Amino acid sequence: MSIKDLFTLKKNAEPQPELANTEAKRQGETYVQYGKRICGMVNASETALATSIQKIYNQERQAQAKDGIRQNELKEKAKGELAKVEIEIEATQNNLDNEAAKLNAEKGNKDDVETEIKRLKAAEGQVNKSAKTKMIAGIIILIPLTLYLFVFYSSTFYSAFFKDFSEAADLGIKAAMFDAQAVSHAFNSGITELLFVLSAPIIFMGLGYCLHVFNSQKSKSKYLKSAAILSITFVFDCILAFLIAKSIYDTEALNMLGDLPPYTISMAFTEVNFWAVIFCGFIVYLIWGIVFSMAYTAYENLHSNKAEIEALEVKLNSIKQKIAGIESAIILIKKKQTELNGKRAALQQNINNNIYIDKNAIRVALTDFFSGWASVMPALGKSDIEQRESRKVFDTTTATLLGTSTSSQSETTTNNETK
Repeated sequence: MSIKDLFTLKKNAEPQPELANTEAKRQGETYVQYGKRICGMVNASETALATSIQKIYNQERQAQAKDGIRQNELKEKAKGELAKVEIEIEATQNNLDNEAAKLNAEKGNKDDVETEIKRLKAAEGQVNKSAKTKMIAGIIILIPLTLYLFVFYSSTFYSAFFKDFSEAADLGIKAAMFDAQAVSHAFNSGITELLFVLSAPIIFMGLGYCLHVFNSQKSKSKYLKSAAILSITFVFDCILAFLIAKSIYDTEALNMLGDLPPYTISMAFTEVNFWAVIFCGFIVYLIWGIVFSMAYTAYENLHSNKAEIEALEVKLNSIKQKIAGIESAIILIKKKQTELNGKRAALQQNINNNIYIDKNAIRVALTDFFSGWASVMPALGKSDIEQRESRKVFDTTTATLLGTSTSSQSETTTNNETK
């Protein structure tokens, strides 16, 4: 080898000055500006985009790992979140215990009702003591009420349609409602008058029986039918009350000096005699109808537990619905409990590790970079399809690096990974 060759090798072996890394982020440059510059340099290359995102991700992780103050902040934040999760877990466990207690109580009620239903079905055909008691009580009450209605309506019918108040020995509302001689006077007036007066209480008792029949029906129309029956009875009583009050008024007018105005409906509504007839008849009629319905229903169930069984089955269905609701609530609570336990384990693992990585901060940096990148693409003549493909590359790469969750979270690494 010649001396010239030795000098040539020595010259070539001298270190060359390092070229400036034009793809690195410059000092003071924002990620939006950085994204614009790199996009222009590589002509919006999708491969370069993926590489740049990976590079930024690694740089941000390294920067966070070396930032002691930031590491302490993230660790304290994790401890605070862990304390909150512990409180939530305790509250969730309390809710679970409460729901479990409710479930056990409702299951106990369910067993009791099912046992009672079985007992009643086994006793089918025997005398129902409860129904027998109701029937006897109903009959005891019905007898005097029936006598009352017979006297009241026979008296009011006779007073309203046949009585001559001008010849009456006792003029007043009391004599009109409770005329002890109403039946005998009607008999003396003729067989037709007698039958008419005697049919009066039967008419109202028949209306009371219809009320019982309609209330026993299962269809919703029973309420409309019952309202119609009550309205008819009330109007009937109003007519009787108006006729009696008018007769008393007209008789009193004949015995007074001067002319009195004709008796009108508006006058009747302001007069005590009118309302006395209505309440003495209509209210008692309502009571008679209710007691009759109770006694009749008790008689039907005298040798059957059907009514009690049906009522218990309704109660059983209600309990089953409550149990289903509680079980659904327990499932949701357990699901939440599982999520909280997983979150607690992750936070505890974070605290036990040395390095914390704030993924949300990295996500912001990557988003800013791509924002700058995307703003330059139209100026480079890139089509909408190419812009959408770049967006897809960004989303896919970011999801791979940070995960699919969009919530703020921290990532733990080991010391070896950050060195």
